[in-house]
Amino acid sequence: MEITVSSNFETRMDPCKLGFLVALGFGGVLMNTLPLWIGEMAISSNVSDALAGAAGSVVLLLVAILCTILRSQRAAAWGGYTLVLSLLLFAFSVGSSKVLVLIACGGIGVSMGVVLSGAFAHLAQAEDPQGVISIAVTAGLIASLAAYLIVALTPISIQWVLVVFAVPVAIVCSAASENTDAHPDLDALDIAPLPKSLIPFFVMMGAYWAFLDVYGAQYMERQALELWLLGTLLTGAAGSAAAGLVPQSYRRRMMGVALGLAALTGALTYVGLTGIALGLAILANAFFLFLFVPLYLVESQTQMAQRMALYLASFAFGGGIGALLLNFGGYTALAAVTASTGLLAVPLLRQTR
Repeated sequence: MEITVSSNFETRMDPCKLGFLVALGFGGVLMNTLPLWIGEMAISSNVSDALAGAAGSVVLLLVAILCTILRSQRAAAWGGYTLVLSLLLFAFSVGSSKVLVLIACGGIGVSMGVVLSGAFAHLAQAEDPQGVISIAVTAGLIASLAAYLIVALTPISIQWVLVVFAVPVAIVCSAASENTDAHPDLDALDIAPLPKSLIPFFVMMGAYWAFLDVYGAQYMERQALELWLLGTLLTGAAGSAAAGLVPQSYRRRMMGVALGLAALTGALTYVGLTGIALGLAILANAFFLFLFVPLYLVESQTQMAQRMALYLASFAFGGGIGALLLNFGGYTALAAVTASTGLLAVPLLRQTR
């Protein structure tokens, strides 16, 4: 097995690639901390849980839509600065204005979608997209852990942490967008079929994470659960880092393994495990899910933006679908559907490109 690291050095030397790598990493931070800043909105702005949850779903859907319809690297510059302004509006509006905080959520979704669309437009022509995606996702998960620790150990709220993180992202995106002449945007959108067989699995992963906090609190103390959940950022980072080392000839096979094990560990989480067994299942699910996602994204280099959009849009509906399953069959139904959607999708991977 031959593993080269030269592309990683190129990533550090190329300001364009580095800028968009940072953008992808911050996208991960924004999504991974979504429960925290949406929860802060619900508490401080007296927004109902239903409305807060809907706002979170709308953010994901807006990111997905913009990733699909835009293919401009240069647009990432104004997207980065708009993202900072939207986060500032959110930070100042939390606790004061429901209307402004909801408008800010819309701005965050749109601007983050613009930034990610520029990043994926560049990666569509990169020499080593798998390595870049792996590094970006890994860095995003580690930065997310740092954000959670800052909030837990200091009086700084999550919205201000995100503002601070977003400022350098806007700067490097602006610099990257000015160095795109050597990598012009592709003219045509890749209209090859997307792997729609994965939609049920992505939806159930959204459901899995939506109810994990509530379910886990029934079987372990809150403080212990929070530590396990923080641990998922580390195991997820390990999975993403491992994805960068998978040779292209083994990519499809590893995708199938990671997909199946993510589904199984997700189902095991909801079958009444307690204590350490429950915590280990949660950690394992994060590892296999983040091992799968980078490989899934880079399987079609010119479709990475659409694939991310498919993942985010499906994930956004997870809470609603999960709630319906809980009403009809409780956590047993949630576990059964999580396992079946993943395991049924494994053989279908061979039929998609």
